[in-house]
Amino acid sequence: MRNLILTGIQRYYRRPLTFLCLAVSLLSGIMYAISSVHTVSAIPAAASSFQPDDFFWIISIFVNIVLLVLNIGTEFSAGAFRNKLIAGYTKQALYLSETALTLLLSSVMFCLTALPFVVFRFGYLSKMNYFPLAFGSIFAAYIFMGILTVLFCFVTMNRTVAAIISLLLTFGLYWGSYSIEHKLKNPEYCTTYYRADGSSYRVSFGNFDTEDMDDITEVKNEPNPDYISGTKRTVLTILNDCNSFTAIRSFSVYSYYTNDFKTNELSDYEEENCIKTQRALVSTCMTGAVLTAAGAWLFNKKNLR
Repeated sequence: MRNLILTGIQRYYRRPLTFLCLAVSLLSGIMYAISSVHTVSAIPAAASSFQPDDFFWIISIFVNIVLLVLNIGTEFSAGAFRNKLIAGYTKQALYLSETALTLLLSSVMFCLTALPFVVFRFGYLSKMNYFPLAFGSIFAAYIFMGILTVLFCFVTMNRTVAAIISLLLTFGLYWGSYSIEHKLKNPEYCTTYYRADGSSYRVSFGNFDTEDMDDITEVKNEPNPDYISGTKRTVLTILNDCNSFTAIRSFSVYSYYTNDFKTNELSDYEEENCIKTQRALVSTCMTGAVLTAAGAWLFNKKNLR
């Protein structure tokens, strides 16, 4: 398999597309660093706010997916994998060698996006007690998307289909991270305000507007019908932990608490979310390992004509 990996490195090295994608990843990192600090005139205690936009991570992940799909897809369309099988390599060796190349290439792409951001914004990031853990979860998420792309490329053996599935799934995971988190954040109880005219107003977060309190006759804490419990909550929590974009979005929120006007709340946020980040990191790594094994098994059942 060592020869397959070395040959694969040369394959990527010879293609101009590789260097173009590397340049885009670096540019994404530079723009990520530049755009992460915003001027906020509404905050008297601070002239700027550190709140990185996860959009640039999405761009870098997209570029990584495109590069992987085009390279692996070309190997299928050119018959290179079939020739390697004839030469005596096994299907498992082909799959695992491409996975190893994906890990290497995705790591380089990740570093090109991450390093400019870390260097330029280290003053904020150094305030994070769990910075290695938080950034490690993003790295695992980045690698996870590469592993998914390899799986689709080898199962479909068609770069167009693999590209469409990979990009659609990326959008789906990105949307799902927000949707599931919103559902899980619904509190178990809510406050219901009853008016004199018989109508009511339910508040799940915060308090009712004090200007509308004049005609309120009764206030009750009642079970929230939107609260998810039991098995459904467990399933949604697992799906959310395994969603690679959850780590990216959580890091943006974590970064916001490093601002001067949020420093007093930073330790509380870290204490509340540390276990969640650890759980998400482990879940992502385990899911990636399972998908790699499943992909190798499925490709072994495929017939290369």
